[in-house]
This record gives sequence, C-alpha cells and structure tokens, in this order.
Amino acid sequence: MSSIITQMLQLAGIKAYYTWIGTRLLPYDYTELPLPIVDNHMISTASIDGKWYFLDGTDPNSKLELPPSSIQDKEALVAISENEYKVIRVPVAAAEDNMMIDSTFISFTDAGIKGVEKVNYYGYFGEDVYNTLMYKDEKNLKDYVNTRMGKASNKFILGKYSVNKTDAGENIANITADFEIPGYSKKAGNEYYINLNLEKLFDYRVIDTAKRKVPRESEFKYVIKQYHILEIPRGYSVAYKPDDFTFSNDLVSIKIAYQVKDGKIIAAQELKNKKLMIYPSDFDAWNKAIKAVQPQYKETVVLEQK
Repeated sequence: MSSIITQMLQLAGIKAYYTWIGTRLLPYDYTELPLPIVDNHMISTASIDGKWYFLDGTDPNSKLELPPSSIQDKEALVAISENEYKVIRVPVAAAEDNMMIDSTFISFTDAGIKGVEKVNYYGYFGEDVYNTLMYKDEKNLKDYVNTRMGKASNKFILGKYSVNKTDAGENIANITADFEIPGYSKKAGNEYYINLNLEKLFDYRVIDTAKRKVPRESEFKYVIKQYHILEIPRGYSVAYKPDDFTFSNDLVSIKIAYQVKDGKIIAAQELKNKKLMIYPSDFDAWNKAIKAVQPQYKETVVLEQK
C-alpha cells in the first residue's frame, strides 16, 4: 500500500518518499536506538509546500491532516534518496481536534427516567465510528451503539437509534438514541433526587505509585463535552443544585457546572485530556485530579414541589 501511494504521488508530481515507522506499541526512537527493532510498519510521506504529510494506507478513514493515532509522536525514517534519509517526528493532534459532544435530554417517568441522546463525534472519535461501521451487521451495530450510548446504570435500556455519517470527508458522525433507565432517580414525599452526572468522564482508579512503574497511555488527546438536560416537572422547582467545579493541571482539566433555564436544569461536564503519556513523574498530579473530582460525581440535584 505504501509503495502504491508513493508511486502515485510521484507520478502526480508530488515529492513522496518511502518511510519506515514504529507504531506506539514500540517505545523506541531512531535517535535513541538506531536498530531495526524501532519500526514495525511502512507508510508514505509527502512534502507539500514545505509541510510533511504522513500517509498510512492501512487506515481506510485516515485523513490528510490527521495521521492514524497509532503513529502520533513517533519518529519516521524517510528515504529521501539512496544516500539521504531524514528522521521526522509525526505531530500529535490537538485535543480540540478530537471532540465528542453529548446532549442528553431527560424526563422523569413513574419507573425512573427516559430520554434521548444526541452525540456528535469529531477527529479520532469520528474515525473510530467510521471504521467500526465497516465491519458491523445490524445485530453487532446495535451492541456497539448500546456500548457507546449506555450510561448511568446497568439497567440502561436502548430504544430506537440511528447512526449518521454526517460528513465522511471529515470523519464527522452522529449517533442519536432513545433510552430508559428504570430505578434511576428517587422520589420521596414531595421531592425528587437525581444525580445528573449520568456518565462520570474521569472515573479512574487512583494509580498505585508503589507498584506501577510504567506510564499510562491514552490513544489520543481529546475533549468531551456533555450536557444532561432535565425537564423540571410541572409544579416543581430546584431546591438544591451543586456548586460549580473546576480543576486543571498539566494533564487534564475538568469542569462541572449547573444552570436552571427555561424550565430545565442543565448539568454541563467537560473533560480535556492533555497528554498521550502519563509518566511515573506525573502519577501524583494524576491522582490529585481523580481525588478532586470524585466527590463531585456524588452530588445530587433536589427538586421540590411548590
């Protein structure tokens, strides 16, 4: 595949070169270990107007400006000629290029809650959806959607859904799904209690710094925005909403905010993952973020009958 891509680009008058590279399964650089063990893959690299593009034929939905996540931040060995080679590092996509935006509309039922989720996927999130759709039949697709959209409880019941290729040229996709969650929320007397953090985006275990000595890896940097929008039942008002919360360091940023507007209460949560690799020197900062957000995920909204 890399040979065909390279030759076709050269025939089109574009400077293109055979390129050796190691995926992120191999933790080596050519500049540190100039041996064949550094690479396990072959791609094509093109130089256009002074900018390098890394073209991997094995990823059917890879985009020109967004090389496969598996080769981000890896050194590429580019064969300029028989006697000239360059070592060029593949850039890392910005977190804002890989975004998931989830708007979930909720209302109470006699048994719990019901609602509809509308989730848009961009960048590597969208690429994952497009790649997955290539190999799923209807049954497997439903299982995939259920995994993608499930939240709040293992009682989550998926209803009607649709998966939409919003913009195939940019790997933008959308999944919309109806759902019910029996037993979620509680009604006591004239009050409703509900935790609007239906999905805890930063719900990780604290790293055991005494035992773990290797880094923790993310596939890519990303931003996830969630809006859980609860319709306030007629005759009820918000008696209590949690305080807004913000935490940020060099590794992650987390925001949780609540707003009452137009007969609804909106819980907005945003998570930004800033690094691909969490090294042992980062573990304390990572654990601090986890410990800071955990109490916020236990907060409950209280609605009271007027």
